Amino acid sequence: MQIFKSSFVKIVLVMSSILLIGVTIAQTQTIKSNQADQSVSKLTHNSVEEKKNQNSNQNNDDNIGNKSYIRQIYAYLHDEYGMSGTSIAGILGNWIQESGIDPIAVAGDWAYRSLENTKSSTDTNKDIGFAQWSFKRRQNLITFANQKYHGYWWEPNCQLEFMTQQDGSFVAILKKLCIE
Repeated sequence: MQIFKSSFVKIVLVMSSILLIGVTIAQTQTIKSNQADQSVSKLTHNSVEEKKNQNSNQNNDDNIGNKSYIRQIYAYLHDEYGMSGTSIAGILGNWIQESGIDPIAVAGDWAYRSLENTKSSTDTNKDIGFAQWSFKRRQNLITFANQKYHGYWWEPNCQLEFMTQQDGSFVAILKKLCIE
């Protein structure tokens, strides 16, 4: 069983690395073609609102999430926690499927995604955020956001901080599998 588990983890890490390389190449090409190097910075509530109409997260293979969020996630997890590119690619691969790598995502909202819809979904039982947190973890994210981010659970940094510091036993699992 241990050999199977070890082999499975290695396969997942290799696949994650390939995804990260692809995302990195796409980012590099976009930066070169636009000749605009966006710096990685903490997004504020206002910048999320400004981006709501520029959301590039359509449910197709040509768009792999919002590239500025990918950069921000990579910088946060790599620079703050020393997480490897392979581990980050694994998380991003999951989040592509969960939310399109969009912090304002609410389950079932692909066609209607907007910050207004996101805010109104706070009091529902729908999955939310990058990771589509649900049930108790969803409520814990909202509680954390209320305590530290004025209730703005849709802020990227709120979700990243919650994931790495406040997400119960999942923090230990994340550290064990990705950071060590």
